[in-house]
Amino acid sequence: MATVKLDIALPILQWIYSSYAEKIDENLTMKINTWISGAQKPTFTEIENLSKKTKIPFGYFFLNEPPKEDLPILEYRTVDSAEIANPSRELIDTVSYMEFVQGYLREFRRDIGYGKCEAVGAGKNLSIQDFTKRIREVLTLEKEWYKGARGELFNLLRSKLEDVGVVIMKNGIVANNTRRALNYRGFRAFTMIDSYAPLIFINSTDTNNGQIFSLLHEFAHILLGESNFYNARISGTNTSRNNEIICNAVTAEILVPSDIFCVKWEQERDIFKLADYFCCSAIVVARKALDSNYINQSKYDDVCKFVIQKADESREKRKEQESGGNFYNTAKSRIDRNFLEAVYIGVSEGKITYTEAYRLTNTKRTSFMGLIDQMALGGVV
Repeated sequence: MATVKLDIALPILQWIYSSYAEKIDENLTMKINTWISGAQKPTFTEIENLSKKTKIPFGYFFLNEPPKEDLPILEYRTVDSAEIANPSRELIDTVSYMEFVQGYLREFRRDIGYGKCEAVGAGKNLSIQDFTKRIREVLTLEKEWYKGARGELFNLLRSKLEDVGVVIMKNGIVANNTRRALNYRGFRAFTMIDSYAPLIFINSTDTNNGQIFSLLHEFAHILLGESNFYNARISGTNTSRNNEIICNAVTAEILVPSDIFCVKWEQERDIFKLADYFCCSAIVVARKALDSNYINQSKYDDVCKFVIQKADESREKRKEQESGGNFYNTAKSRIDRNFLEAVYIGVSEGKITYTEAYRLTNTKRTSFMGLIDQMALGGVV
């Protein structure tokens, strides 16, 4: 019996080649070229294989034109950039999963009578000073909150945000697939606003200091009551969006209080030592110094260039040394504890199946229960 050959529209083949050629092996790329040229036609098995390799839904191959997979979240992007002009399959799937997470927790919280998140919109129409004060009040942060929490600032902030109902998810890959890395140049974080389950996603391929900045920055957007797609470097100063300027200023003030900074600058005019004191990026300190007229633009640019270069080098070194790590430690860092508990309650009460629970949490039977034990759940969601 002859092998059935499929007629795939040329625009589809061209779209796949231009968008995914770098992510598949050379042999498969050569095959696509032969299909585009018309020299050969693909078989069902070849298209099925290509679908698995690229993560493109199988049905897309039989359309006449490439699908328009618009991501509404990109409407809130910080700056325009080539990296997200055509969102990657990894970004599309990550946003889709976060919508899944948020949708489940929203309905769960509404069903159990959980009130709306009071932080949403709580910072509207406030001055920078009052906005900063509001964040400190909501998160119960002292002005010098960074003291005594060295190395644990992200987890401290995350815990406080989860306590007020914000969902914090974090990953550097799609689900648990190490071959589907998120592009750290594409975005640093995004926020999906919701009255019951406002969600912040942190790209863990960013530096530790970058993740802390992003977490506070995105929480500021929640207090403004708006979604956000954060795809600018900390050093970026070219935004014209008023709310973005506000969020940057408030975040910097939380990390480096101006009055304390001025005193410290007189004592120690070393940007990198001050960054170590405030437990933040040297770029944030340099920006404070620039805004205070302590340094010029050239000095600021030099600091940014140096920090970004070192961060890129460190990221590459980390990739070379990666050995997988502890599964549960990694899983715990990726998932919001309130969300996980909500899933566990849902399956325990028979409101969802175990299969649905595994899908919601990207786990399997043993790893799901192991994660529940590791997170020591049992409190109020």
